[in-house]
Order: sequence, then C-alpha cells, then structure tokens
Amino acid sequence: MGDAVDQPGNHARAGFSLIELLVVIAILAVLALGVVFTVGRDSKSSDLEAFRSAFVLQRDLAIEGREMRGLRIGPRVMQVMVWRPGDGQEPAGWQGAGDGLRWRGRVGFSTAQIPPMGAPEIVFLPDGQGSGFSVQFDDGARCESDGWTGLSCG
Repeated sequence: MGDAVDQPGNHARAGFSLIELLVVIAILAVLALGVVFTVGRDSKSSDLEAFRSAFVLQRDLAIEGREMRGLRIGPRVMQVMVWRPGDGQEPAGWQGAGDGLRWRGRVGFSTAQIPPMGAPEIVFLPDGQGSGFSVQFDDGARCESDGWTGLSCG
C-alpha cells in the first residue's frame, strides 16, 4: 500500500475561527438558558434561582459577545432581550429572544431610572456595567444591583 498523496489546499481551513467558536458558545448559552427556565421549577424560591441564572448568563453573554443584552421584568414574566443594530432595511431596537419565563409567584421590580420605551428594565452593556435595580420575590427574597458590583440576593 502506498502513502496517501497530499493535495495542495487540504490544510488551508484546518481548525476553527474565532467567529465560529463564538457562534457555538452563543448557541450553547441559549440552550442552557432554556434548560434553566424549564428545570427545577418546584417552588416559588426557584424564581430567585432562575432570575440569578438569567442575570449572570445575560451579563456574561453581553461581555463576551460585545453586544447589549437585557431582561424585561414583569410581575408574571421575565423576557430576555437583545439589542439589534439597524442594517438599513430594519431599524435598530430591542428584540425578544425566545419565550419568556413565567414566574411561579408575583415579582416586584423597582429602579431609580425608568427605561426608555421598548427597552428592558435591566440592561447589560458590553463593558460589564448594567442597570441598578431591586427585584422582590413573592416569598420575601430580594435581589439587587447597583449596576457595577454584581448581583446581591438574600
């Protein structure tokens, strides 16, 4: 048996580009978010855990993907939002990403700054900064952030 002949150009695309890796990571993150929203929904305290997981994931995706992301917080639903820049055919704006998470109990939200029309209540910037807020869960648990120091829940 002879040696295989090496054709020129066979090794030109060996490996993965950075963009391909980022796309795979983003897809895995969206799938993980779906798992977070569907698994472990036994009690009202799971609302706090689902919120904490979504907060950390969206903040990390904003930094890694260098894009603005956000969470729209309603009394019954939490929705992941992504900022889409305009491309000439469609205007720039916030768009929902997937189905919203229905809370088990009621959730209260407060912030010092009212978000602009159409913007999510919690915004994550690519530099790691976010919105200051306070979220109160039905069971008395509370999560808050000043936008710089991360999330504090208790």
